[in-house]
Amino acid sequence: MNYTVPTLGTEYLPVSAHQAFQTKQFNKDLELLAGVAQHEGPAVFTADYGYTPNDLTERGFHAIAQTFNAKFHNLNADNITTFYMSSINKSDADQFAVNYGQQSAEYNVYFYEITYKRTPKSGPDVMGVTHGSELDFVFGLPLIDSQKTDTEVDKQFSRDVMKMWTDFVKYGKPTVDWPKLIDNKVKDYVPKAKELNPYRLWHNFDHLFNTTCNGFWKQYWN
Repeated sequence: MNYTVPTLGTEYLPVSAHQAFQTKQFNKDLELLAGVAQHEGPAVFTADYGYTPNDLTERGFHAIAQTFNAKFHNLNADNITTFYMSSINKSDADQFAVNYGQQSAEYNVYFYEITYKRTPKSGPDVMGVTHGSELDFVFGLPLIDSQKTDTEVDKQFSRDVMKMWTDFVKYGKPTVDWPKLIDNKVKDYVPKAKELNPYRLWHNFDHLFNTTCNGFWKQYWN
């Protein structure tokens, strides 16, 4: 898997996101829809390193963390190892969205975690709901590139997700009942995220990553 990395100091990206939040040098007049998958890492790790590690030790994890800087710049391998080995971590997408929402009071940020994946074509599901699982539904693949394993649930969920995304573009909100991630007008508001799952579309998470990744990423961003 090949990554692109930000080129700083340009008209498009004059400063890093980290610095932009600290100095408040960013556009605050945008609606934002962001999210993560239930199991973000397995597919990305396998694509990058060609294997899924078993019986990973702290030393082995630290060695892997040291290679992250080639793709994800300005991360401290020691800090990553210390925090990740003491809890289960996901990504910084949630903390990025929280920071944006807190500093853009007049505009809305919506967040989701997808906990459902398209029915596998064959074989056991060894990775779970991993990075990019929502894309099949966002682009309507169960409908336009249907496989024998696709179910009616997959197809209807794709219709629902496509409507969410298009309604967000048209109206600035994915669904009527989708809560804001951050609401600065409500005292002690708890960050909320929508669960993307055809069997649980009614469900919203409170403080989705409060006990996992936010402990590390909040320190990094702030």
